[in-house]
Amino acid sequence: MRLPVTISLVSALFTIFNAPALAGQTTFGDANDAAMVTYDTDVWTAKELANLPYFECAPDDCGSASCLVIVSANPSFVKWPETINSASLAALDEIFVNNEKQGGLDKAKVLEPMHPITFGKHDTLSMTIGIEDLSTGWVATRHLMNEAGNTRIVTCEGDAPAMAAYKEQIGKLIEGIVFNPQ
Repeated sequence: MRLPVTISLVSALFTIFNAPALAGQTTFGDANDAAMVTYDTDVWTAKELANLPYFECAPDDCGSASCLVIVSANPSFVKWPETINSASLAALDEIFVNNEKQGGLDKAKVLEPMHPITFGKHDTLSMTIGIEDLSTGWVATRHLMNEAGNTRIVTCEGDAPAMAAYKEQIGKLIEGIVFNPQ
């Protein structure tokens, strides 16, 4: 009759060793903040920048990838479109590229146009801007979300190799955001 015990033990060990790794997971912010972000401390370091959650890639050799969570966008700058179509997506591309150009990046251009994508529970409109191409130079992604009555933005940027290497990690970071009504 030792067989059921052995099967149970093997089953338990299989479950433990195949469970998703939670080591390194922590939360930045709490229910009183506009956003709480669960993230992997092996991948990101977190701090506040202008009272907003700011994440930098953690490993020494990660390059310069970073993300800022803008918990409420100024509606006179950008807002979630009433209708999502090619015209509204192109208008968002123009807003973000012009913003970069006004900030001094004259060569900024759309590398990947604004498009709908889902990160976890977040319906998102995302685009990529750069000054050269997806493999060289500076690259930035802009991710718009319409949640808890506000347009939210996650803006990420860095050198092209770091941004390419961190593309999946940026998606996981966005999945870990919970926006709280304020």
